[in-house]
Amino acid sequence: MLKSSLIGRIQVEFLFKPAHAVGTDSHNNDKRITNCRPSIGVLGELKQRQQCLMLRKLGVVGKFELYNEERVWLNLSVVARAKLLSVLAAKLKNIQIIMVIYRSVLLQLEPSLALPNGLKNHFSGPIPSSLFALPSLRVPSLRENQLVGKIDEFSNASSSLIEVLDLGNNYLSGTLPKSILQLNNLKDLDLSNMSLLIDNDNGSLADFSKVESLSLRSCNLTEFPEFIKTLDKLDTIYLSNNQIQGVVPNWLWKTSLLSVTLSYNPIDFPKQLPLGDANISSPILWELYLESCNISVFPEVLKSSENLEFLFLSNNRISGAIPNWVWKKSLFCLLLSNNHLSSLDQLLPNHSLTSSQASLPTLICSLSGLQVFIASHNNLSGPIPNCLGNMSQLADFYVSHNNLSGLIPNFLGNMDQLWRFDVSHNNLSDQIPNCLGNMSALGSLNLQGNKLSGIMAEFSKANPLRFLRVGENKLEGRLPRSLSECTQLQVLDVGNNMLHDTFPFWLEKLSKLAVLILRENRFYGQIKHLKHKISLHSLDVLDIASNQFSGKLSIDFLQSTQLRSLKIGANKFEGKLPSSLANCKKLEVLDLANNMIHDIFPFWLEKLPSLKVLILRGNRFYGTIARVETKNGFPKLHILDIASNNFSDVLSIEFLQSLKAMMQNDDKAMRKYIGEEHYQDSVTIFNKRMEMFYEKVLTILVLTFFGEIPSALDNLKDLESLDLSQNNLSGKIPTELAGLTFLATLNLSYNQLEGSIPQSNQFNTFSNDSYIGNPKLCGAPLSRKCNEVGLPMTMTPPLGEDKKDSWLDVMSTWMCLNRDMESKLARHFMKTFVGSELSKTKSSHDLYYAPNFTFSSKFHLWDPKTDCCSWEGVTCDAIGHVIGLDLSYKNLSGSFPSIFGLHRLQRLNLAGNNFNTTLLSYEFDKLANLTHLNLSSSCFHGQIPMEISYLTRLVSLDMSNQEDCYRRYYKIPNPYIGVYFDDPLPSELKKSIKLKDPSFETLIKNLNFLREIYLDFVDISSQSSKWCETTFLALSNLQVLSLSNCGLEGPLCSSLSALPFLSKLILDSNPITSLPPNFLKNSSHLVSLSMAYCSLSGLFPTEILLLPKIQSVDLFYNERLEGQLPEFSSNNVLKSLSLSYTNFSGKLPESIGNLNSLRDLTLSGCNFFGSIPWSIANLSHLVNLGLSANHFSGSIPSSLFSLPSLRELSLNWNQLVGKIDEFSNASSSLIEELGLGNNYLTGPIPKSLLQLKNLRDLDLSNMSLLIESDKGSLTDFSKLESLRLRSCNLTEFPEFIKTQDKLTFLDLANNHIHGVVPNWLWKASLVWVDLSFNPIDFPKQLPSGDASFSHLTLGELNLESCNISVFPEVLKSSENLERLDLSNNRISGAIPNWVWKKRLRYLNLSQNHFSSLDQLLSNHSSTSSQASLPSYVCSMSRLYEFDASHNNLNGPIPNCLCNMSQLWNFDISHNNLSGPIPNCLENMSQLDTFDVSHNNLSGPIPNCLGNMSALISLNLQGNSLSGILPEFSKVNQLRFLKVGENRLRGKLPRSFAGCTQLQVLDVGNNIMHDTFPFWLKKLPYLAVLILRENRFYGQIKHLNHKIGFPALDVLDITSNQFSGELSIDFLQATQLRSLKIGGNNLEGKLSSS
Repeated sequence: MLKSSLIGRIQVEFLFKPAHAVGTDSHNNDKRITNCRPSIGVLGELKQRQQCLMLRKLGVVGKFELYNEERVWLNLSVVARAKLLSVLAAKLKNIQIIMVIYRSVLLQLEPSLALPNGLKNHFSGPIPSSLFALPSLRVPSLRENQLVGKIDEFSNASSSLIEVLDLGNNYLSGTLPKSILQLNNLKDLDLSNMSLLIDNDNGSLADFSKVESLSLRSCNLTEFPEFIKTLDKLDTIYLSNNQIQGVVPNWLWKTSLLSVTLSYNPIDFPKQLPLGDANISSPILWELYLESCNISVFPEVLKSSENLEFLFLSNNRISGAIPNWVWKKSLFCLLLSNNHLSSLDQLLPNHSLTSSQASLPTLICSLSGLQVFIASHNNLSGPIPNCLGNMSQLADFYVSHNNLSGLIPNFLGNMDQLWRFDVSHNNLSDQIPNCLGNMSALGSLNLQGNKLSGIMAEFSKANPLRFLRVGENKLEGRLPRSLSECTQLQVLDVGNNMLHDTFPFWLEKLSKLAVLILRENRFYGQIKHLKHKISLHSLDVLDIASNQFSGKLSIDFLQSTQLRSLKIGANKFEGKLPSSLANCKKLEVLDLANNMIHDIFPFWLEKLPSLKVLILRGNRFYGTIARVETKNGFPKLHILDIASNNFSDVLSIEFLQSLKAMMQNDDKAMRKYIGEEHYQDSVTIFNKRMEMFYEKVLTILVLTFFGEIPSALDNLKDLESLDLSQNNLSGKIPTELAGLTFLATLNLSYNQLEGSIPQSNQFNTFSNDSYIGNPKLCGAPLSRKCNEVGLPMTMTPPLGEDKKDSWLDVMSTWMCLNRDMESKLARHFMKTFVGSELSKTKSSHDLYYAPNFTFSSKFHLWDPKTDCCSWEGVTCDAIGHVIGLDLSYKNLSGSFPSIFGLHRLQRLNLAGNNFNTTLLSYEFDKLANLTHLNLSSSCFHGQIPMEISYLTRLVSLDMSNQEDCYRRYYKIPNPYIGVYFDDPLPSELKKSIKLKDPSFETLIKNLNFLREIYLDFVDISSQSSKWCETTFLALSNLQVLSLSNCGLEGPLCSSLSALPFLSKLILDSNPITSLPPNFLKNSSHLVSLSMAYCSLSGLFPTEILLLPKIQSVDLFYNERLEGQLPEFSSNNVLKSLSLSYTNFSGKLPESIGNLNSLRDLTLSGCNFFGSIPWSIANLSHLVNLGLSANHFSGSIPSSLFSLPSLRELSLNWNQLVGKIDEFSNASSSLIEELGLGNNYLTGPIPKSLLQLKNLRDLDLSNMSLLIESDKGSLTDFSKLESLRLRSCNLTEFPEFIKTQDKLTFLDLANNHIHGVVPNWLWKASLVWVDLSFNPIDFPKQLPSGDASFSHLTLGELNLESCNISVFPEVLKSSENLERLDLSNNRISGAIPNWVWKKRLRYLNLSQNHFSSLDQLLSNHSSTSSQASLPSYVCSMSRLYEFDASHNNLNGPIPNCLCNMSQLWNFDISHNNLSGPIPNCLENMSQLDTFDVSHNNLSGPIPNCLGNMSALISLNLQGNSLSGILPEFSKVNQLRFLKVGENRLRGKLPRSFAGCTQLQVLDVGNNIMHDTFPFWLKKLPYLAVLILRENRFYGQIKHLNHKIGFPALDVLDITSNQFSGELSIDFLQATQLRSLKIGGNNLEGKLSSS
């Protein structure tokens, strides 16, 4: 039998082949080892520790060999137990076990019964119970299939011979059958990763008296199964990957246990063990695995484990000392990696150390039998102890990624077994000791990332050396020539040093050298082998980047057919690319960046079948990139960087579409990063001044071009990273990009993009930095929201009021004066502003002067015939002086200068009005007696006047929330509800009022009596670093400080905590970042603290939650803020606690039940874990409980549902398990909203839940709760209005929906529902339905006379991506339908006529295959050429938005479109429309976006487009339009005009100079004939001017010598007929980012400007 590479090394009475002898004859390398201890040069090659454990116990006699062949015979003639098969053979990958001879009994192993772990099948359905009754069966293995259902009972269980039963990794459910519990011979049981019910209270597994090995991995256990107590023979237990929490019980440590695996559970250990416990006193524990258990100290149970040899504590939170008792063990393998270890306990005698030696202790040297020590990724410091050289058995030593310093000991040469030595990424210094070159057993040496210096040691005796990594140090000199004698060398990495040498052709004898890294050194000379011999036959990776190599590039000396990665960037290579690159058939990465290569684009490289990365950046490549030479293109190209070359023209869509590898949509989990085990390819992308290093190569596309982002990029379905930053890109971000579901990195910064950012699950993960530097982009995550960006804005009346009579100007008198006021003056003002009737008023007061307030006609404020002191909002003193004026929220506008004549005024409240003015013209200093001033939310903008700082008697000042006012009136249409208020404000209006001059300090320094200050949304950013100290020094009496959204920066000063009377502190939405020590801990008056959205990090002082008067704490959305809830006392008065989306963690304390006043508890999106405390049932006033998106586990306390005041309960997105128990008082519950989705709840919905009579909103998304259609189930929810069953694996429509008569909102998206949608689904109450992402169908015909269809109130229907091919007939009767989304389906052919009869506001038919319409309606006859975009669309008079882009529509645009007066967005781009653009579009008074780009439209551009006053964006690109451009004399709002890629001629219309809002003007790719448009220089916002590929001519020299174009960012005049010397003196050159002038006749020297 052929023997190839050995799987691993097992040393126990076996013949084995050492791993380092791979490739030689096996018989010459066999060794007989009698000690049961695996020799593990690489920990984890086979996980031999379990195998060795089993073999030690089994006492195997005989021998066998394990080789990596496709077929292997295992002959186990005498085996003590069949466990060997499941434990050992399961580790072999790609092995097919043909037959096993067991005790001379021939067992034929069926594939589903005995396949090892490495062989996965896809068997489904239930398990035949007859399998368990096979009379000779001992080892049934069914793991890793798709078996489902419960396990049926089977016969003859008590006489079964089954010893090993492996059912793990299936989808079995239900309880374990009694038959299995009767398997008397069962010794090994594996139920991993299943949902079989394991009950502690009914015996369950306790009947397995002989079980020795038990695996319950990934079983969603939340506690330690108590049945383990009874398993007296148990020696191996696997409980890893559960949700077990709490303290590990003492009874777990059975005296029989040899191996315990508890990894990946948030467990803890008792701080002290009970004295005299027999279980603890002398355990025989041999191996313990506690990886990723979140433990912070060494478990005390290990102190008494004298036999412990394997200890895995990696990836925990253990910090501080490594206890001395650890070093007294007989450890063979010790893993402490990924912790926070930094020092050790030094109590043992005879081991005194200096402080510098404390962290990597000499005590380690007492572990004489230690073979593997891994403590990488900790905080260990100090030197490596010299005594390490005495550890003769040590094979693997890993202490990488620490803070070790000092020298590498020179005594390591004594360690004759050392196979791997890794001290990389520390602070080690000085030279590499010569002893490392003399270690005969050394196979891997990693010294990377230190501060080693000097020359490299000679490696004359290191014959087995395979991996040598000394990069990222300070080594100098030449490469030691003795490396040529290291015949086993596979990887040589000396990158990032200061080595000075020529290319090492002398390494040619190393036949196995696969990776050679010389990058970032000082290697020099030409790379040309004078002997013309092919060498380095196995070289896979050659990286010589960033050196001083020069001359022409040649790779003729390489075995080019083997080369996979070639990086030669940042050298001085010149000439053309060598043609021999075409022979590199395995080449995946080719990086030629930053050389002087002069060549055209290497299309011939497309013949390389494996090429994935091509970087040509920073060379002298030239020519166009317009096509590919073959049909295949670059079949696997994932990364392309061609920036900073001399390429001309634009990058063609055809070229992008040839990148097929970016269009594949493979399963992401199956894809691999480029590279292999010993070398991971990385790539550095430079884009203008920005450098981005990708440690792993993703799918990236980097370009440097201009124009719009091609929507064809959406074809690159596999794209993971897209960087288009710092280009001249304009237009909108194509919404199609939202479909790139694998996109992990996006950078569109510093372009001229505009419009709204697409919103999708993927796009929502990108930060603000992805879009920075695009002033016209809006929408999340930018603070600039989408309506419009600039001032001034147009105020519109509130929705629903008639414009004719909704406002009435009323002249009202409201000031009262003393009798001694000059009557002449009084009469003068009365006559002038009030009228003669007011002079007849009999009052003890004189009335005069009224400002031009504008009141709503629905509110009559004052009766001028009555005493003014009786008027609403007016307060007078005893004498009759006006001392208070409250005109808040009266809908006032206009000005109010006369107020400042009221010198005795003490309180002035003008909040909530609409003045829309600045405050600078008002004389606030005249109101010297003012104590309370409230100007909040009244649409003021500009600077806060200095005069307010003179109001020294002010007690309360409120200038906050001006944006609230703007938001009330700043409306834009919404297709569904007419208008919306969802924060559409641009940033200028969000902080419309500012504190700059005067500054914040100047404003408050004299206001010593101020107790309350509200400046929310006032821009104080210019003094953001001083505000805190200023507040403390000036406002010692302050009680309320409210400065949310002011641009304040942190950290907070500690003195803020010293304000003695502070009761309310509101600092939301400021980048404060951190809190000072002891923040507010002693603020005994504090009642309310709100610091939401402050980017806080660090540890929150939870003592604040225990302050005596604290009632409200809001820390919402501080994702890096940590903390744990304290223990609460019964006198705590907390009413509201919001910690949602912080990094608070830990368990909820039982004392939370002491918060008797608590009304709102929102902890969503944190890291709380453990069970939900039952004590919450004590919170009788609790109204809102939000615990969603945490790690809560266990069952839901039924008492939660019985809280008497609870209305909202959100438990979504946790790890809650089990069934929901019945609860009391269900019928009287107030619960209205209930979210249980995305948990692991099972079982039927309890009857109590069905009695929640007030339930209106129910979310059961993504769960396995049993929804029984035939037993009523949810039918009792009589008030249910909203139901979410998204992603519930439903395969049919739930029938209980039939009975939900008030249901308005139904979400069944993303299930597996298939088949025809039933008629009963369409309830009369339904308003919103989402069935997207289900392969559904609709009946071709509806039953006549069905009442369900005659009165449908359906307002919105989403059927995106449902794979439907026809219009649903149910829509015929949906008269109220306003929003319809049928995008991304397969609907073709006709758009039915009845669609156009609907009252739709929003219609999305994009990305289908529409081409024609049904023309059966009378009075709409049309020719076939008019069929595709029907005139019937014009009957939809309410339509706001129509999107039919990306279809196959043809024919003309109907003229009747002009009658659609409400339409504001019309997009039919990317179709086949033809004919002219209608000449009547100016009638569409609301149209702001008109996109007919990329069609076949012809004829002239109609003049009417130049008269559309609301038009903001006009896109006519990519058609066949001809003639001259019309005048644009009335389009004052026009910002984006794109008419490129047509056949326009003539001159640019001079009326463009009047388009003062114009930002982008693109007339490129036409045949226009004109001079340079200097007359556009006054346009203040013009940022992009594209004139490329026309016939513009003449000199570019402005005779007036005046600078214009103040905002110009991009100027592209390439491919025209400009001539003469180039001058850009007329430009604001400091703003210009991109200047393209190629393809002209310009001459002379470059302009010095």
